[in-house]
Amino acid sequence: MPGKIQFDRDEVVQVAMRLFWRNGYRHTTMRDLTEATGVRESSLYNSFGDKQGLYKAVLKAYQKQFQANMGACIDPESPLQTIKNFWSRMAYVATHPDRAQGCLYLNVAVERGHNDTKHAEAARLAYQSIEDQFHTLIMAAQEKGEIDKDRDSRKLARFLTHSMQGLMVAMFTNPDKDFINDAVEVALSVLD
Repeated sequence: MPGKIQFDRDEVVQVAMRLFWRNGYRHTTMRDLTEATGVRESSLYNSFGDKQGLYKAVLKAYQKQFQANMGACIDPESPLQTIKNFWSRMAYVATHPDRAQGCLYLNVAVERGHNDTKHAEAARLAYQSIEDQFHTLIMAAQEKGEIDKDRDSRKLARFLTHSMQGLMVAMFTNPDKDFINDAVEVALSVLD
């Protein structure tokens, strides 16, 4: 039936996400996307507008997944433990090559950020959101006495966010378990 979507949009976005993640935006062609998704190019254009529209859908889905991963780490009794749970999860991912893909937002910033202000802004906003989540957790931990109230919660959140970006790079450069665990331990020591 013409005009009716004949594929699972979310599934297509997930397949496209893996392709963009692996190849980057520039090196992923519409042909690659049609072959990987099994969806005709005209159908992809009708549903997403163009490659850029599909990429935007991918980034939106990635943010939802990241939020879900962060939510899975919540310890209702301890904001500090929530932060530690998140970092433990990241360390696990970083040391398992079948899971380690780095951060899609970091890839966007590195590949597209220097010449594409829209993508640079999307990555900046995503990292700002992560920083804000760390900030909220740190302030809650300070209220519970888990982190010293005299510490600047925004600076701590900013440090954790940038350390997380470094950990995402380490997934590719040195995914050794001891190396990753040492990096996580030192990053979290700023909260002591």
